[in-house]
Amino acid sequence: QSLGRSTAAITGTLTSVDVLATVTVAWSETDHGAEADAWENQIVLENQTNAFRASLSELKEDTLYQFRVWVENEMSADVTPEALSFRTLTEDDPSTSNVMEYLTVSEFMYNPNNTADSWRLEYLEIKNVSRDLELDLRDLIVTVLDRRLSPAFEFLDILLSDDPVLRPEEIAVIVSDEAAFRENYGMEPRILGSWWTPSFDAGRLLDSFDGMPDDGGVIALRLKGANEPFLEFNYSDREPWSDLADGNGWSLVRIDGSNDPAEVASWRPSTGSPGTSSDDPNIAEALESLWVSEISREVSNEFIELVNIGESDISLEELSIAGGSFEFDFVNSSVENLEPNARVLVVRDRDAFPAEIQPQIAGEFNNSIVDEPDHIIIAMSGLALHEFRIRAAGWPTDEHPIVEVLNPPLRSDLSIGE
Repeated sequence: QSLGRSTAAITGTLTSVDVLATVTVAWSETDHGAEADAWENQIVLENQTNAFRASLSELKEDTLYQFRVWVENEMSADVTPEALSFRTLTEDDPSTSNVMEYLTVSEFMYNPNNTADSWRLEYLEIKNVSRDLELDLRDLIVTVLDRRLSPAFEFLDILLSDDPVLRPEEIAVIVSDEAAFRENYGMEPRILGSWWTPSFDAGRLLDSFDGMPDDGGVIALRLKGANEPFLEFNYSDREPWSDLADGNGWSLVRIDGSNDPAEVASWRPSTGSPGTSSDDPNIAEALESLWVSEISREVSNEFIELVNIGESDISLEELSIAGGSFEFDFVNSSVENLEPNARVLVVRDRDAFPAEIQPQIAGEFNNSIVDEPDHIIIAMSGLALHEFRIRAAGWPTDEHPIVEVLNPPLRSDLSIGE
């Protein structure tokens, strides 16, 4: 038996493994005897071999139930000689409170690429942040609302998963289209289920699905039988939320599981990395201490300068800078590590800089930043550390082509440099 507050799963093994059998599971608060038709609730499972699983739902919380099992095949018919029993869980049950305490949303992709089939690549990543407790998710309900608080869809089929238990620190996903997800992202992480199942009649699709709301919505997690969610937050395609996640191929990653998911600062755009963790100590250090300190769009002197304002070294191996048609990947950098208070530059033309600056130059980006790309994105392992819109007020102009950060770590408080 696997138990929840309003659900239960009755499983068993069949002795005649090579013969198809019909299994009937009946349940009630009292025993109604050996005749299945006398029971008020029953599930009939046909063509069973080896083992069976009956998923019971809409049960009362903290209630003792009786049940019997009938197995019939072409050779025999059997019933459990006496009624068996189970008791559903309560809200105060440790397994229930553990889910509410340790389950979180760690990443979601709500609008991959603005195409008609974009929703097929959408996913919601959840994580067990406990280091030693398993979480049984059979009672989990995931609801997505649009901006008008109308339900877009609900996902309640984790009970149908072969394994609805999330191991300590395990990450899993709920997806729109399992086949499309696997084709695009590979065989990891584990998929708990899909929130859309296509129905066909003579090859014609009977229903349609638009996926998660593209213009913003509400994501809520609650347990069956509960009136209020234990986790709920809004997202949007409008400022201060990043528009990189709105049809530009980026997801949103929660950078620290202890942060409030309702706060925009708790989320960073990512190139889409379901199943991977943003808990890498180097990423955490870079989020806190790696800052853009100066940008020059002067034609003969283009550069972007970064500074480590922290107290620990930062590895630059997984760092990248991109915007418009220019990019630089630190995999090819001549500066692999940034010590505390040290600075590093990425430039357009290394020869334009004096000898004393050369050791600080990581390399050359492949194109000019004079052409005003929409964004400058500094990312590490696909996670955006900084995102600047170059059209914002105070950005470099022909008259004042250099900007610098005053009093870091004001993340993007750029002012005209002297």
